Amino acid sequence: MARIRTLMLGWEFPPFINGGLGVACEGLVNALAPRSELSLLLPKFRKSASKKKIRIIPTHYLNHPADFDPYLDANQTERIYNKDLDERVEMYSDEAIEASKEISFDVIHAHDWLTAIAALKIREKSGKPLIFHVHSLNYDRAGPDKQGQIYNLEKQVLQKADHVIAVSHYTKKICTDYYDADPEKISVIHNGISPIQAYRHP
Repeated sequence: MARIRTLMLGWEFPPFINGGLGVACEGLVNALAPRSELSLLLPKFRKSASKKKIRIIPTHYLNHPADFDPYLDANQTERIYNKDLDERVEMYSDEAIEASKEISFDVIHAHDWLTAIAALKIREKSGKPLIFHVHSLNYDRAGPDKQGQIYNLEKQVLQKADHVIAVSHYTKKICTDYYDADPEKISVIHNGISPIQAYRHP
């Protein structure tokens, strides 16, 4: 039986991370790679990410930079994500759409709002089903009263995706109560753990 070919859209991946999203993506990649033919689309990072080889899967570093540096000096107070994030998301989307034309895949797996525009456009052009993976929402970051551009984008992708993965029952409830997402197409899959070898101190 042929393995499913998965096109995964991500924004960060170890060692270039700013939070839990990149770590969660790495865990998913490690778990899915033996079971699926994975291709991962990531933005290029400033610290020579093109030299970083992810051993498990073909990784396509797109031409535009994510332009955040997780290794800031202790005295730096700037935000890790630059102010032109919206522009960079748009650039990522354009690059991802072009890159997807050269990749054979059966399903799209996209993580959070940063990849939503690309995911929706690739779904439209390819006709392939979209799984949208929700790690956090604008509701969590800004509160229920902030319903701006990011909220609207999240709502659009939550409603148009063929299936949604929420990392908790709480997140699923937010998706349904505040984004009008169909609860029947939402699965709750908690973030996993990495097994380690047991050790007894001598």
